Amino acid sequence: MGYTALKLSEQSRAKLLESVPVAYEQTVCDHITLGMMKEEQAQKDYSTAVQSVQVLGIADDGQGIQALVISVDDSIQRKHDGKILHVTHSLNPNAKAPKEFDVFAKTPEKAKEKPYKPATANGLLKQLFDEEGNLQVPRNDTWTYKTLSEPITIDVQPVYVEGQETKPLIAPTEAKPSLAEHKVRTFNH
Repeated sequence: MGYTALKLSEQSRAKLLESVPVAYEQTVCDHITLGMMKEEQAQKDYSTAVQSVQVLGIADDGQGIQALVISVDDSIQRKHDGKILHVTHSLNPNAKAPKEFDVFAKTPEKAKEKPYKPATANGLLKQLFDEEGNLQVPRNDTWTYKTLSEPITIDVQPVYVEGQETKPLIAPTEAKPSLAEHKVRTFNH
C-alpha cells in the first residue's frame, strides 16, 4: 500500500521557497499527503482535479519542524482521517522531536523522541489543531502558528506513491482560484 498526494509544480515550489523562508537545514516542500490507501482507492477518490489549493499559514515547533497549512477545496482537513493538510517545508534531521509528535505510537506511553522526519509535521499539527480543525492554544511556548496575510495559491497534480514509484492520477492542471477569488476577478473587468 502506498499513499496519495498532491505534488507541487516546480513553479509553486519555487514560489513557496521564495515567499516563506525555510527555518531548518533540510528543505522538503514537495507534496501534500492526502492519505495512505491502495491505488484503486486513490484512482476512485482523486480522479478529478482539485479546484483550489492555497497555503494559509505557517506552523513551527521552534526546534526542528516547519509546516505550511494548506486548504484544498476550502478544507484544511484530509478526507480519510481528518489530519491537517500541510506541506512539510523544512526540518532539522539532527534534532529529536518531542514524544508528543510520535503519531505512530499505539499509546502515549509508547511514544518516543525520534529524529525529525517529514511525517513529524503531523505531530506538531495535532498539537496545534483540534479534531475539528480549529486552532487551539499551544501547550508549549515554542510551538507557533502564523496565519498568512494573503493566502498563496499553488498548482498541484494528484499522484499515487508506492515505494520509489510515483504515478500521476490525472493529467496535470492548474489549480483554480477559490470561488471568492473568482467573484472578485469577475466583477473587476
